[in-house]
Amino acid sequence: MLLSRDLPGELARLHVVHCSELSPLTATHPRHTARLAEWITSERCLRHPLLVSNLSGVTVVLDGNSRLAAAARLNLPDLLVQKIPQEFLPDPLRLPAMYVTGLAPGDMERLLEETFIPVTSPPADALVVHLPGGRMRALVADGVQPRGLWDSYRNIITALQASCDVSAISGSAASMAASMIEPHAALLAPPPLSVAVMRHLAAQGTPLPWGALQAPFSRRILGIHLSLSVLKAAEPPEEKTDFVRELVRLRLSEHKVHLYDAPVYLFEP
Repeated sequence: MLLSRDLPGELARLHVVHCSELSPLTATHPRHTARLAEWITSERCLRHPLLVSNLSGVTVVLDGNSRLAAAARLNLPDLLVQKIPQEFLPDPLRLPAMYVTGLAPGDMERLLEETFIPVTSPPADALVVHLPGGRMRALVADGVQPRGLWDSYRNIITALQASCDVSAISGSAASMAASMIEPHAALLAPPPLSVAVMRHLAAQGTPLPWGALQAPFSRRILGIHLSLSVLKAAEPPEEKTDFVRELVRLRLSEHKVHLYDAPVYLFEP
């Protein structure tokens, strides 16, 4: 083994793990997963490690849920991950609002009428749906059992994606809501996602909607372009991990792999 004992922190957080040990934080989009699987097959490599963290004893995928789903399609046994200690996670994570256009008249009201109530000033921990004309409906999380809110959020997004255009916005949900003029549009503004709630969702196996997580992380190792032959090899994950760390150490010295000190946003779920 060529590695020294004093591995830099980021290299020491690189691990090859079996796919069965990874739990998705967000749902995935079938078409996006299929395209990603085609790209991985064509390029014969995994470009970036997945970003994961241990929550409630579960290794949760923060960045790379679609890559995890694509690996299942390709029957890859293992994947390369970069583990982020829980204390390094932003708390809370700020989730982007989801802007929906192309709604048929009454569609959103039908989706909301059983669980969401009309409000004028929703609490900070509520999932708020802004409708044209300044109307708002909200669903408030149960502090002890928040699963219902995130289940409802995921189900609404999934239902809307089948027939509408759903996209994340990077700006303020409040300013976007104030400027909404389309008659058949809506804006879904989720509450901040605390690490405590993330732990709860991980333990319950409740994924967020596809595209729901957007947060920057520092000290990311990117651009590894790890060959699929390494991931498919018969050696145990521990031996693959040793090989990958030495490979990345070499490529870092040759400036072929990038270590980003500044925060980097997630690429895809």
